[in-house]
Amino acid sequence: RRWSSRPATIPLERCITDTDALLDRFRALLRISELEYLHRRAGFDGIDLSATLRQLHELYAPLAEDKSVRFSLEIVEPLVVRADAGLMFEAMSNLVSNAIKFTPTGGEVRLCAAVTSAGVRVDVIDSGPGIPAGERDSVLQRFYRSENCRDVEGFGLGLSIVAAIVRLHGFQLEIGAAHDGGGTRVSLRCWPEELVGASRAGTEDGRAAPATRL
Repeated sequence: RRWSSRPATIPLERCITDTDALLDRFRALLRISELEYLHRRAGFDGIDLSATLRQLHELYAPLAEDKSVRFSLEIVEPLVVRADAGLMFEAMSNLVSNAIKFTPTGGEVRLCAAVTSAGVRVDVIDSGPGIPAGERDSVLQRFYRSENCRDVEGFGLGLSIVAAIVRLHGFQLEIGAAHDGGGTRVSLRCWPEELVGASRAGTEDGRAAPATRL
């Protein structure tokens, strides 16, 4: 008598998938803990973020295209900040990946950067479902998933990693609506908190440098 291996294969594949997901979650938690206890800034140096953003645009453009999401890059050069290049890439990668993941087919994601009177500001703007005002602090906590996005696969850890990297650098992270109709704008202000007011004034009086769009 011949026995079919198919019934046993399905549970085995499901176990492998679940195990991989659990390991991914565990690695993300370890990464957050590592960043929270990493107080040294010896690896910080003056870096040009424009190169990092161009690299991210090139890396994620195929993913956006596969999903029929328009992905544009609008930056100025140079965008010099004092930071850890690898950690900044990791933070921006999480933001761009999230924006593309939560933007529906036919939507748009914009990766923008400008120099204000206080320093470099980077914005990741999408036309997705948006994050309600009452949840914008909560989404930075571990495992939190916005009510608008619970049907999208994920662990709710990506923004926690971003927040840990931002805190380590002494930068500021702000989440808001992309426009009156919804969407999300995540702004990374690459300067100390005491200069936030100056940056807003610089933006309002038009002193931010114009961006090159790709």
